[in-house]
Amino acid sequence: MIEINTSLGVKNFRPGEVITGTLLWSFDQAPEEILVNLIWHTQGRGTEDADQVDQLVIPQQAKRGEANFSLKIPTVGPWSYSGSLISIIWVIEVVTSPAIEKAELEIIIAPEANEIVIVQEGLKAN
Repeated sequence: MIEINTSLGVKNFRPGEVITGTLLWSFDQAPEEILVNLIWHTQGRGTEDADQVDQLVIPQQAKRGEANFSLKIPTVGPWSYSGSLISIIWVIEVVTSPAIEKAELEIIIAPEANEIVIVQEGLKAN
C-alpha cells in the first residue's frame, strides 16, 4: 500500500511551483528504493504521448515508512487539458524497485491552476 498526500491536500498547481507532500507505505517486503515521478501523459484519440519531468529517488527503505517529497513543476507546458479528442493528464507516480507496488495521484497543472477545458461548439457538456 502506498499513500500519496500533497501538502494541505492541494491538487491544483501553477507552472514553476514546487509540489511538496508526504508518502506513507506498507509492504510485505522492503523495496531497494522508491521512485517519486512527476509525469504527464495524453489520453484519448491518436498516439499516446508521455514525459517524466521530475523524479525523486528515496533509497534503502523499510517495509513500512514515511518520507517527504518535493517535485519541481516546469515553467513550460503542456498544461492540464480536457478536449473532445484528447486530454493531458498530470500525475504524481510512486513506484518501487524492484516492482512491488505502484500508486498515482492525479493533479492539475496550468497557468491559472485550473484545467483547461475546450468544449466543441454544438456539443453539450456533461
